[in-house]
Amino acid sequence: MKHYKQLALSQRYQISALLETGITITQIAQIIGFHKSTVSRGLKSNTPSRGTTAGNYIAKNAQQKTEQRHCNKPKYILLTEALKKRIAGLMEYEKWRPELIAKRLSKESEVCVSHETIYKWIWTAKHSNHRKHSYL
Repeated sequence: MKHYKQLALSQRYQISALLETGITITQIAQIIGFHKSTVSRGLKSNTPSRGTTAGNYIAKNAQQKTEQRHCNKPKYILLTEALKKRIAGLMEYEKWRPELIAKRLSKESEVCVSHETIYKWIWTAKHSNHRKHSYL
């Protein structure tokens, strides 16, 4: 999975100001220290095609649209019921910590989750009304 940096609001304001000067996307990318494809993607996905601001990149609006898309993005849950049972067994009978469980599962090439995900699951289980495991 490739990781790329997200544009911050301050960088979006820079892009907006630099666009008004008429320089190219490549030059804007060099000035703000991002790859030109990141700037191009940001412009393409955050410049409205309709309405009163059609065709104008507005930094504040671009940031809001980006944050909204992130909130609406589907979240993938890797912690299946079978995996929960396996993790619960390792914690209850083997007395393993979540860090060790996460490393072990990744070495065994199984579907694995991070230790943070395991801790979140434990916390949620402890604070819910339905306690499925005796150790919680």
